[in-house]
Amino acid sequence: MVENAGILGDFHHHLVARGDQLAFTAEVVRFGFAPDEFALDVEKTRGKRSRNSGTPTYAVKVENIRSRRSLVYYGGPGRAWVAEFLCDLIAGEFGRP
Repeated sequence: MVENAGILGDFHHHLVARGDQLAFTAEVVRFGFAPDEFALDVEKTRGKRSRNSGTPTYAVKVENIRSRRSLVYYGGPGRAWVAEFLCDLIAGEFGRP
């Protein structure tokens, strides 16, 4: 579980790597937000995929609870959803801290 950030869809939260969870929390704090301002809803994506295909294996809906802004990122092998989130966070897509 992301420290202090709410994760919805508990059945699927194991899909997100612990390193991604820690990186997400670190970036949120680094840019002045509180981790508990964010909720993550993690859902497994459907369809067959090979292990090395780069096809997303899960979707992460990130919502800033205070600003009510949310975006969806796709994760899995070879995908960097936290980096994509960081670009949006810096661009102000989730509001100001």
